[in-house]
Order: sequence, then C-alpha cells, then structure tokens
Amino acid sequence: MKLLNEKEVAEILGMSVWWVRRKRQTGGGVPYIKMSPGERGGVRYEIETVEAFKRSRVQRSTCDQGGDDQERHAGGWRRVSR
Repeated sequence: MKLLNEKEVAEILGMSVWWVRRKRQTGGGVPYIKMSPGERGGVRYEIETVEAFKRSRVQRSTCDQGGDDQERHAGGWRRVSR
C-alpha cells in the first residue's frame, strides 16, 4: 500500500496543499492516517482512498447533487422521502 503526503494528494486532486489541509481540519476532505500523535504528527493518505475520493466528486452537470435521497426531475434534483 503506497502512502502519500499532502503535497502528492494536492497534485492528484489538482488542488492546493492549503485546500487539502483546510478540508482535513474542517471536514469533507480525503480520509487520512495520523502517523503520530499531537498537532505536529505526520499525516498520510492511501492512494486508493484518494482515487476513491476523486471518483466520488464526479458530476454530470452543475445542478447534479446526487445522493440516495434525491431524484432527477425536469427542473433539477429534488429530495424524496422513502
């Protein structure tokens, strides 16, 4: 299993290292592995996880919200109850 640092992740995603760090801090980013405890502890990412994260962000249009609780209709996406 190859582990990546945040610079390599940023390059794969086409984003900045700042973005990768910010998403890790605020949520919604790529799942990561904390290599050592504390604020300055090393963080690494599995290549498979980064690729899966990238694939999960694919959209077909600007109104494409996706998700299991939504369905497409003429005006875009709408939430449905199941």
